[in-house]
Amino acid sequence: MAVWMLAVWIAYTVKGLAGFGNTLVHTGIMANRLDNAVLTPMDLLLTLPANMGMAYHMRSKLQWRAFLVPSLLMAVFAIPGTWLLKGLDTRVLKGLCGLLIALLGLRMLLVREDRCAAHRHTQGLGWLLLMLSGVISGMFGIGALVIPALHLMGMRTDEIKANASVIFLSDNLVRMVLYLAAGLLTWQSVYQALLLCPAMLLGLGTGIKCARYLREDSAQRLVAAVLMLSGLFLIRNWL
Repeated sequence: MAVWMLAVWIAYTVKGLAGFGNTLVHTGIMANRLDNAVLTPMDLLLTLPANMGMAYHMRSKLQWRAFLVPSLLMAVFAIPGTWLLKGLDTRVLKGLCGLLIALLGLRMLLVREDRCAAHRHTQGLGWLLLMLSGVISGMFGIGALVIPALHLMGMRTDEIKANASVIFLSDNLVRMVLYLAAGLLTWQSVYQALLLCPAMLLGLGTGIKCARYLREDSAQRLVAAVLMLSGLFLIRNWL
């Protein structure tokens, strides 16, 4: 249990800093100990209150036009992802997802587009990534593709963190229903999540406090680095 708590603290410190990445870090540490069908529902119960806290903390940055349609897309495409989680060997797909996330993180690090240009030329790719993110989220609980999708739509890092937290929250609520219907969410998952909740709260608070000292360019580099490391985590588990 001590290893689990340390993994959760590290994961949610990253979330407080970057606005995402908790599931990838948590899964990267614990994947060799637990199967995804056990780990993903348990992490969902921790992610739900964390996203509620992030959304409330950054409520002044929320834009309903920025999170409403992406939230609906994530919800719709999480449905096939959930059924794939229950009955499909997803090891290779997880590796390919990791490669995509790492490349998008690298692009975000190297390409600094202005907001208008990013919105005009890359919005279509952003919507495609949101659809794919819904499927990946249903399968693994990973919503990291939302971040480069919103970046391609021209949002600043603080806006991405705020609106992504609402998108993740809506996805969490939908997956809660889907996982219950699929028999993936059990009383054991609830018990384990309750034991790990203090570590989640401590990590989230640590990350949010540290994030206050980051400038916009530093925050963008941090988000890009977390994306790249998240992708490498998945690739490592694939190989």
